Amino acid sequence: MKRVRTLAVALLVFALAAPAGADVTDPGGSFFDDDGIVHEGAIEAIRIEDVTRGCNPPQNTNFCPDEPVTRGQMAAFLARALDLEPGKSSRFVDTSDSVFADDIDRLAHAGITRGCNPPENSRFCPDAPVTRGQMAAFLVRAFGYSDPGPGDRFDDDNGSVFEGDIDRLAHAGITRGCNPPENNRFCPDALVTRAEMATFLARALELPITEPPARADTQDGERLNLLELAEAQGCDIATGTEGGPTVCEASAEIPAGEPFWVQHGWFLEADGSLDANTFELTLNGTTLDMFEEVVVEDGRTSRQFSFQFPGSLTPTTHELVGTWLWDGTPDVQVILELKITP
Repeated sequence: MKRVRTLAVALLVFALAAPAGADVTDPGGSFFDDDGIVHEGAIEAIRIEDVTRGCNPPQNTNFCPDEPVTRGQMAAFLARALDLEPGKSSRFVDTSDSVFADDIDRLAHAGITRGCNPPENSRFCPDAPVTRGQMAAFLVRAFGYSDPGPGDRFDDDNGSVFEGDIDRLAHAGITRGCNPPENNRFCPDALVTRAEMATFLARALELPITEPPARADTQDGERLNLLELAEAQGCDIATGTEGGPTVCEASAEIPAGEPFWVQHGWFLEADGSLDANTFELTLNGTTLDMFEEVVVEDGRTSRQFSFQFPGSLTPTTHELVGTWLWDGTPDVQVILELKITP
């Protein structure tokens, strides 16, 4: 069974602007997966200082705030934050294939890490996640915190090998606890997330917290119709079947330095029969939080979903996927290979 689709006009719009991350006032900040979280300002602060570059290279549009920090990532954070000198040789037997091998060598050369398998300490375990207690030890060594203050700051770290480091970190004002507002616990065995690590690093480096403004709902610049782009490259999206969505692949190129916004939607019927139809957009696998509005133009009413990209993406190939959902079920999907050219 076929049905004629009532997809509303879809637009990609381009306008000249500064590169992503260059302007700290850019709406939404540098990453697309941390909007509105409590640690967003700290994430933006360490991004501005090049302490973090993202979690999905080479695009680096995401930060992965809820993922645990690995020991290799910790080495990279600290090597960049402190501009550590290169190590003279590989200190560990398990790091040669790690993307963080150089950072790990720098960390060992500075005396910030001793290894992960005492007493031999011949291994670093670069892919192992970091606990909050281990994080305390890393930061105490890296930043030279020596004063434990009155000690016994938290109720749940008694007997922990890291208790002294935790007290030093708390006395330095880098940690406040893990159970606000009481904050009488530190949770030393819990894994530290990348978002939490951003806040710890921002405090340790005394960086100003940079809260980006909310993403803008703007429509400036030249228009490019995404549906027409897919059809021009050989995809028939005028009708579909009940057997599944129509999936179209297309490609486009955008010069670096030109942000863009996307708007797609559905035409609505007077009887409300299409009111449940929606549109979703993902960038490199991350679902974007879109603005929604009802538009009346030339006597027809449509529900439009839009997203403004505030700056240019990294010059590489990105995947932008738009999905039209008919009553909650995918009906049309355009997979766009988006090349940002230098």
